[in-house]
Amino acid sequence: MPYIISLFIIGLFFIGCGKNIEDLSITEITKQKKTINIVKSSIISPTLQGTYTLQEGNFSYNGKLDRQSQIVTSSSLIIEKLDSDDYGYYFTMKIGNLKTSNQYNGIFHKQDNKFFKRIIYSPEITKDSNITIDSNMTNPTLQTEIKKDVIDIKHDKNTLTVNMKLGDGRINIIWFKESNSTTPMTKELKEAQHEYIKTYRERFLNYFKED
Repeated sequence: MPYIISLFIIGLFFIGCGKNIEDLSITEITKQKKTINIVKSSIISPTLQGTYTLQEGNFSYNGKLDRQSQIVTSSSLIIEKLDSDDYGYYFTMKIGNLKTSNQYNGIFHKQDNKFFKRIIYSPEITKDSNITIDSNMTNPTLQTEIKKDVIDIKHDKNTLTVNMKLGDGRINIIWFKESNSTTPMTKELKEAQHEYIKTYRERFLNYFKED
């Protein structure tokens, strides 16, 4: 009988140890998961905003790469974050043998991990002519709309690729992200900045920015 009792006690001892070992394993696994989550949260995803210069690109007048397509020979781009889902942009672009650069500006709107173009316009004129809106127009007059065409944007910490409609054509450009945000601005880029501020940034921040 004492022998049976001894076996019983020894069995309880090992069961208890087994339970402690199991609890310890679960605790260690939980700590490891928390450590992994901390590491993941500390990794900063690449931001869209920044200053970019041309790596390579082309402009197509009909949206297809054929003999009507033109190589982009120079381009500079600046993007700033306006709110959690909207990014203002302005850039210059010179194509083919043209001696001068054209300026463009607008707002990229992010929705469901896709990008669209946000426009700001007055119902008194056509939406495509929003750049001529009187800067003194007030909130009740101005309206905003998200265009249906998806803008294909891919970016990492070094490059930004944009494929989107532009006027009657389409651009497909890869820009290299500058590490120095104090890069001197050209005259053309300053003009693009001026139009962007007047046409988009001021109106968006005054009337359409989400708190």
